[in-house]
Amino acid sequence: MAVRSTSISIPLNLAFLKSLKKCPPEIWQDRWNLSEPVWKTFLFLSQVNINRASFNSRTNQFITEHGPFVTSLHRFGLCSHDRCVCVAKGDPNHYATLCPVTKPFHFTKPSAGNLSTWCENIVQDKRSLARLMNIMKILHERRLISSLIKKDFSGIHQQLRLSLQTV
Repeated sequence: MAVRSTSISIPLNLAFLKSLKKCPPEIWQDRWNLSEPVWKTFLFLSQVNINRASFNSRTNQFITEHGPFVTSLHRFGLCSHDRCVCVAKGDPNHYATLCPVTKPFHFTKPSAGNLSTWCENIVQDKRSLARLMNIMKILHERRLISSLIKKDFSGIHQQLRLSLQTV
């Protein structure tokens, strides 16, 4: 059975089309501002931007705190503890600023008052993003190795902590 279709061409006013492009980001920003900030995503992306370049998966994992971080793995029941091998809480900021495992790529730890600016600068600066990618690569490789040997970090956690203390 053949189906007939008709196409209708309706010219739209250029001003109307421009208003469509401007309106959604304003609504989006209002909704973003009124919503309860999710994790630290709001600190990195406080302003919505329709032209914002999309981030790769590892940057997204860092921003949303859903990645190879011990705190995230613990929250989802994939690790028996939330501590890094250096005994500190293994969250993204720890790996980015303090962890001896990622030391070559550390950022300066921000003060509480500068955290928002620090977060925004990381996602806007290409060199900072490259350092962040190196940190995430290390964490992904460590997670892969631990899953290959089928052991929870708790078994070797004590040994690694002791070896780091002797360094």
